[in-house]
Amino acid sequence: RLHPSARLQALGQLHGTRARTEMAPILIAALQDMDPAIRSVAMKMLEPTSNDQDVLFLLREIARWDESPSNRVEALTLLSKNYPELATELLQQALHDSEETVRSTAQQLLEQLTVSSSQHP
Repeated sequence: RLHPSARLQALGQLHGTRARTEMAPILIAALQDMDPAIRSVAMKMLEPTSNDQDVLFLLREIARWDESPSNRVEALTLLSKNYPELATELLQQALHDSEETVRSTAQQLLEQLTVSSSQHP
């Protein structure tokens, strides 16, 4: 197994050179990596409109269970922006997260979703 820094470098190099369809399995693998930094980079590389069920499943899992609070925040933010219908329940659960940053972000994102849905019924 390559060192995390080597995996990060490889992921970055592949991102600019591969077609979106070729990147999907690579990103799915990276979202499951043991290293939180690699999961974070993979989330940043996701296409905002990806409807890949594996990706959505992994984002939900990261939002719930990732050891890194910043990864949980990143996953919640991505889901909230791009999949608000999937995010509400996760955001409500995140209000009880052990980390204050996750709880406060969840509260802010829930408020934004509420405002957005009231402006666009």
